[in-house]
Amino acid sequence: MNSEPPPGTWVPTDQTIDDWRSIYRNTTLSTTDGNAPRTISSARVTGVIPHELTGTLFRNGPGLLEVYGKKLNQFFDGDGLIYSIAFEAGALTFKHNFVGTKGFTEERAAQKMLYKVPLNPKP
Repeated sequence: MNSEPPPGTWVPTDQTIDDWRSIYRNTTLSTTDGNAPRTISSARVTGVIPHELTGTLFRNGPGLLEVYGKKLNQFFDGDGLIYSIAFEAGALTFKHNFVGTKGFTEERAAQKMLYKVPLNPKP
């Protein structure tokens, strides 16, 4: 028995969107000076980071899932975000930067959402 919705009929629910948003909750960081490294306190780490672990983890994905007070309809609308966590002698350093696309730049200049669909938009 196929329980999938017919093609073109599935619409994300608020719960689905909240589930996806929770994956990226750490990317709603300030966009001011993302190049400035931030040391992550060892108190925020669960477990122990081995001192011999050295290197940098890079990730990319959507960020800013809420733009100027409006939550986005789905996570693919989030602005592109590249971030890194550097491991050195048991310490962590975090850096991030948003991808300066035309849409990102224009929304920042206008200080409002121009190209995305907000969650539950009013008709």
